[in-house]
Amino acid sequence: MHMHVAESALEMKLVGKSARGETSVQHLSALGVLRSDFVIAHGLTINDRDIETLAGLGVGIAHCPQAYGKVGGYPYPAVDKWIKAGINVGLGTDGVASNNNLDMFDEMRFASMARKLFARDGTVLPARQVIRMATRMAADVIGLGNEIGSLEAGKKADIILVDCRKPHLRPFHNVPGHLVYSANGADVDTVIVDGNILM
Repeated sequence: MHMHVAESALEMKLVGKSARGETSVQHLSALGVLRSDFVIAHGLTINDRDIETLAGLGVGIAHCPQAYGKVGGYPYPAVDKWIKAGINVGLGTDGVASNNNLDMFDEMRFASMARKLFARDGTVLPARQVIRMATRMAADVIGLGNEIGSLEAGKKADIILVDCRKPHLRPFHNVPGHLVYSANGADVDTVIVDGNILM
């Protein structure tokens, strides 16, 4: 099940007197709908109790940082805190209404840089972590971690080849850093899905 949850402070006012908790997460938990196959989109206003609940139930979160930047007015979430608590956080782009750019490379870059800016700490959400959010963790969030998300025997061969000979990827000295901070979708040379070359 997928649902937009904890997107704004207004949310609980809309739920009204029938609310079974102080937050959207607590309300949904009391209704018994939160479980490991539940995916929350955004979660921008979750608190410490919500984080504990989500981690305990195995609920994943789809994090779409460029959408938050475009729409504005939302608190920027401490994604690193969620991950440290044990929540699977997958990186997404949201939709064209709130993000005109669906380039996952741009999304990785924005996710890392925006979090560093708000945390005032250049060490949070490093490139390797953001790549995991776009691949392995995203697969776990949607319940497909046993099939996709990493290159392992028994999983589908979903692979992209990136042309690293472009001028903006020079000097080339750190693969994760270049993929997150320098590359873009146009640098993808080949796309292989389940072992089949599509492009």
